[in-house]
Amino acid sequence: FELTRGPGGERSLLLPGGAAVCLTPDRKLVTLVEKAEERSMLYPKKLVMQEAAAAVARAIVCKNGSIVADDDLPDLNQLAEKLLESPEDFLRDLYGKDLPTPVVVWRMPQDIKRRVMVPPGHYLLVKSPGFIRAGLHYQGKVRAYFNALPAKDGSFFLLIDPVKTPQMPEDATLHTAVFSASGPKRLQGHITFLPKDVPYLQTGLVRREFHRAKFHFMRGNGRGALLWHTIEPGELRSRYDAVLLANLNPDYPENRHIMLRRFRIWSIYHAKQQEFIADCMTDFHLNENGDGVWNFVIPVGNGLFTDISMKLSLIPDTNAVQLTLQRHPDMDRERRLGDRHPIRLLIRPDLEDRSFHNSTKASAGPERIWPGKIKAGPRNLTFSPADDRILSITANKGHFVRSDEWKYMVWQENEAARGLDPYTDLYSPGYFELILNGSETAVLIGQVMTSPDDARIMPCPAPLEKLQFRNQTPVADALRDSLAQFIVKRDQFKTVIAGYPWFLDWGRDTLIAARGLIADSEFRSDARKILLKFASFAKDGTIPNMISGDNADNRDTSDAQLWLFTACRDLCRAEKSQSFTQETLPNGKTLLQTLLELAEGLIAGTPNGIRVDPESQLVFSPAHFSWMDTNYPAGTPRQGYPVEIQALWFAALNFLGELLPGKDGDIWRERAGKVSESIRKYFIAADRPYLSDCLHCEAGTPAAKAVPDDHLRPNQLYAVTLDAVTDPELCRKILQSCSLLLIPGGIRSLDDAEVKFELPVRGAHGQLLNDPKHPYQGRYEGDEDTRRKVAYHNGTAWSWQFPAYCEACFKVYGEDGRMLARSLLSSMTLPMNAGCLCQITEIMDGDYPHIQRGCGAQAWSVSEFFRVWKMLHNQPGLQ
Repeated sequence: FELTRGPGGERSLLLPGGAAVCLTPDRKLVTLVEKAEERSMLYPKKLVMQEAAAAVARAIVCKNGSIVADDDLPDLNQLAEKLLESPEDFLRDLYGKDLPTPVVVWRMPQDIKRRVMVPPGHYLLVKSPGFIRAGLHYQGKVRAYFNALPAKDGSFFLLIDPVKTPQMPEDATLHTAVFSASGPKRLQGHITFLPKDVPYLQTGLVRREFHRAKFHFMRGNGRGALLWHTIEPGELRSRYDAVLLANLNPDYPENRHIMLRRFRIWSIYHAKQQEFIADCMTDFHLNENGDGVWNFVIPVGNGLFTDISMKLSLIPDTNAVQLTLQRHPDMDRERRLGDRHPIRLLIRPDLEDRSFHNSTKASAGPERIWPGKIKAGPRNLTFSPADDRILSITANKGHFVRSDEWKYMVWQENEAARGLDPYTDLYSPGYFELILNGSETAVLIGQVMTSPDDARIMPCPAPLEKLQFRNQTPVADALRDSLAQFIVKRDQFKTVIAGYPWFLDWGRDTLIAARGLIADSEFRSDARKILLKFASFAKDGTIPNMISGDNADNRDTSDAQLWLFTACRDLCRAEKSQSFTQETLPNGKTLLQTLLELAEGLIAGTPNGIRVDPESQLVFSPAHFSWMDTNYPAGTPRQGYPVEIQALWFAALNFLGELLPGKDGDIWRERAGKVSESIRKYFIAADRPYLSDCLHCEAGTPAAKAVPDDHLRPNQLYAVTLDAVTDPELCRKILQSCSLLLIPGGIRSLDDAEVKFELPVRGAHGQLLNDPKHPYQGRYEGDEDTRRKVAYHNGTAWSWQFPAYCEACFKVYGEDGRMLARSLLSSMTLPMNAGCLCQITEIMDGDYPHIQRGCGAQAWSVSEFFRVWKMLHNQPGLQ
């Protein structure tokens, strides 16, 4: 700064509010100040040591559970030096190197965009490249506020002590002030403190909870049809929201067809008309059969109300849904309309006729054609746009009134977020009018038939039910019911729908989901049929990547056939017998012969380019053949040797070694040993504490000449859970590294960090769609080819891989890691309680607030949660 010269030689300086300056005639003192300002931290060494020693003392008190010092208390200054050198190593030494280190790392600035989970008894270690202050705001109080300490590497950290273990997950905020040359910044992080476990899943919502998330519920019919409905009556957020998504093929799942989109309902009493909307609801719950039950308090005028329940049920094995309306008795309660006073109900169905992937445009023909396809009866309407699809809606009382109505440009927010056409048109040919007195019910059946000769399901008078609010159910029971919704008929066998509302049956999804089915004796017979069905598709070292109707030609997968080996191994272990491998397939071969041919086909090389490298025995995978399979553009091509493919191949070879006697088995076990050796040789680097995700190369390149990347992804967890990597120290480092990817109920597909091995993703015209040096994408939204595909496996968090982290934790630390694994796994209840009730979403944004995206109910997510939950709770099944 410069002094302003005034008259008579006076000097002046205008200071801003709160500013202070020091004046000195000695230039040397100014130089000392300037040198001090160059340091990233101005704290004296003595003060740093005092604060570090205090942090050490707090950690010792937390570990011992007492403030009384032991006689052999080590020198705090020495421990303070260890803390400043490496807080993680300090805690590892304090608690024991063979135990899970009770610390969760929160990184500035990456974790501003990540909700970080803190299990019971764990410290929160905040790390920052520059000086930072942080305060933990929890349960309405500031629980801790610390200045950062300098680490030996020039960064800064602060250590927040464990909090009292909550009974349920509880959120907190981390208020930070970051100081740099450009000035201070105040940023807020998000923390969730986990309980030891969560025993129940939420099955009901009261009205004040509706704002918490955008809720759905669903039911499957065992044949590929679906009821997919919002909790708010009549609301349509997506083109897939519908009372009934029918599967028109009786033999196997095909693209679903929507004809009955929704019901809109009104009550009329004297001059008061009231629509059934969320504002009139008291609660929603899933009953013991999984049906959706809405409870309404409907105003009828003059300060009076009536209580009406609405229930939606999907009828098993049919393309039919049942709507039940029940008026409850007044029970002499205040301000209730008496039972003897009838109310009228108007029920107006909104119709479409389309594939569930499309939308309706009235002007394209339906507005002219559809009214002529309606046939109305006294209590029935029939909509027949074609001979192979006929919608019938029948009521057990009242009458149908023809009154055509169109709803134009109905906005669907999910399509808008996905860069698709968000509008559709809805056609209603009329309404059902009926009378309800107190303690009476009315029933409507909506049914999609594929022939005029199909038998119609007639509504029967429903008995009065006690539709009591059901708020929660045990986790195991809920998961068992949730998983059952995905199992459907495929010819004389079974298959698994990959996800609702839009997926069909995919190879890898089905076989990964089969592991959860195997873990429970109730599903084991279904699992057998599923494995035999997919094994029957085996050809030249491949099985289908996906099945579209009866077309199984898509075999672009290098892992589905390997998941078949793992699922068969799980089944043999669960049954404590290898007899399943002697089952005969429709082609006359045994399952064991088929598995051997699959392995030999991979070694020889498949027609679509998968092959085993003779030198390393690792499996080469073409671009987009792994589970990270986006294409056009390939957001994560992973051409070369992906790490989880090698782990699965190792497990497959070992399984063949178990099945075959003597020297025949030795050959496969030796190959497995070579695979494990090659993983250690090629996937480990001295400059990173985790495995490379992929050895990248062109076809025909041996693994020895492939280029390992430095991408931190969760795929390496399968090297731990499938025993391809067994070195304890390496396994601990993998867990510690992958912990940086965790969010509640999910795991990011890529770390938010710069990489040395660049990952450019280019669009159809060659344009660059990402930052190759920092390829993380935290939000899955927008145009599919330029935004969503780029993000799908490059930062988007996935639910299905999250249990693998918990399983690996248990595998590495044994009983000492069981409690930690249970606590982390319990976080999967959070997305299950905040989307499609009792189901787990396919994906979530990698960035906070981790919005649920993709399919609202994903089979392998539910299945893996169920499998690992049973493992950690000592349930019978796969251990």
